[in-house]
Amino acid sequence: MEMVDKQTESGITVIMTMHDLNMALRFSEKILMLRKGKIFAAGGTDVLNRDNIMDVFGVKVDVIQRAGRPLLFPEETVEN
Repeated sequence: MEMVDKQTESGITVIMTMHDLNMALRFSEKILMLRKGKIFAAGGTDVLNRDNIMDVFGVKVDVIQRAGRPLLFPEETVEN
């Protein structure tokens, strides 16, 4: 991830696929959520919220703020 930071600091756009939502929150400015191959939500890191995560992944999460950043903790899986 250090290399990604260096690239973005130099003005290069970096596009990544991440399945670890906490890593996405830590290293991304823009988030694109897909559900069944279609765009579900797009925008800043605020799109990774409780409701969207429940709708896309079927997982209830607790969102806490730590060092000025949101952190996600799974509570339980819900059948969709």
